[in-house]
Amino acid sequence: MPQSNAKLEEILFDKKIINSDQLSAVKLEHANTGKPIEDILRFRKYVTERDLVMAKSKLYSVPYFDLAGVTVPSEVLDLVPEHTAKKYALLPVSLSGNTLEVVMADPLDLEVIGFIEKKTGMSVKPYIAERSVILKRVESQYGRSIGKEVTKALEEVGPTEI
Repeated sequence: MPQSNAKLEEILFDKKIINSDQLSAVKLEHANTGKPIEDILRFRKYVTERDLVMAKSKLYSVPYFDLAGVTVPSEVLDLVPEHTAKKYALLPVSLSGNTLEVVMADPLDLEVIGFIEKKTGMSVKPYIAERSVILKRVESQYGRSIGKEVTKALEEVGPTEI
């Protein structure tokens, strides 16, 4: 749930990621062009992707999830197809009872959350992380899972002679 009256650029200012001149320039450009604040901040290179995600975490009251070093069990990965994970920049990371914890680039996408809940029969607890990091982890985690399946299949076949 977004904090009342909070704005992304003001959170960035309060955290001293942007200064007052940058804040004024962003607000002015937004007022004059109608471009989204986030696009202006990125174009002007005032913030990093991580800065934006951390500010959104605060703005949306959605916890940030650091994916560094996380290995997702294959039974958790199997709950969300790889193409869905790539398309929506999300990664299921753990299962706790009937709750699936999912790291998302857009944790406010209720349509996607609803789809996952319907498909899995579980409730989804969303977290936020950088889109680029999520997509890299989707590649590595699902690739690791497929590698394990191929290895297991080869072991079941047994040694072959050429």
